[in-house]
Amino acid sequence: MRGDPTDWSTDAIVNDANSLLYHKSGLAATIVRKGDQVIQRESNEWIYRYREVRVGSVVWTSAGKVSSRFIIHAVGPDVSHYRWPTQQHQLNLRRTVRSALVVADALGVTSVTMPAISTGPARYPKYLAAREIVAECLQYCDDYPATSLRLIVLMNEGEVTTSIFTQALKEERQQRQLQRSSVVHVPTTTDTTSFGALLSGTNASVTVL
Repeated sequence: MRGDPTDWSTDAIVNDANSLLYHKSGLAATIVRKGDQVIQRESNEWIYRYREVRVGSVVWTSAGKVSSRFIIHAVGPDVSHYRWPTQQHQLNLRRTVRSALVVADALGVTSVTMPAISTGPARYPKYLAAREIVAECLQYCDDYPATSLRLIVLMNEGEVTTSIFTQALKEERQQRQLQRSSVVHVPTTTDTTSFGALLSGTNASVTVL
C-alpha cells in the first residue's frame, strides 16, 4: 500500500538525506514542508558545527509539526556514478540502516518508519536496496532483542517500490524459516495490505505498508 511516512504516527521517521542535510527533494522535502522549517534550521546548525554527515551515519532533529517525535536523517551510499553497487555500497547501506535503528533505540522510541534509502538521486537499484534494508532490519531485531523498538515500518510512496519491499520481506522471511526451527507470529491488519514478520527471540516486528 502506498504511504506518506509523515501521515503516520510512528515515533520516529528515517529520512533519506544527503551529506549536507539539504532537504530539497523527495521525502526530505516533504518532511520539511509538512514539519516546518525548524527541521531544516536544526539540520543547518548541525552542518555549521560538523561540516557534513558521513555515509553510513545519521543525525536526528525534532519533527516540527509532523506527528512523529523525531526525524532521523540517514545518509546512505551514492551509486549514481557507478554502473552497479559495489560490495562497499552494500556494506554502507546496511551500516546506514543499522545506525538509524540504533539511534532510534537510543532515543527510546517504540516505532520507526524506514524508507527506501539511497534509491532516489543516489540511484541504488530498488530491488537490491530492498534486500539489504530488509535483511538489516531483521538482523537488528535478532541482535537486539531488548530494543525499545516494537515496530519497524518499511513505507514508501511508490506502489512499485512498496511491492519490491513486500517481496523482499517475504523472501527474507522464507530464507530465515529454513534456518530457524520456527517463527513465532506473523502480525496482520484488517485495514491495510501490509505484510509483517515477527522473529522469534524479539518483540520487534518489521512491516511493509
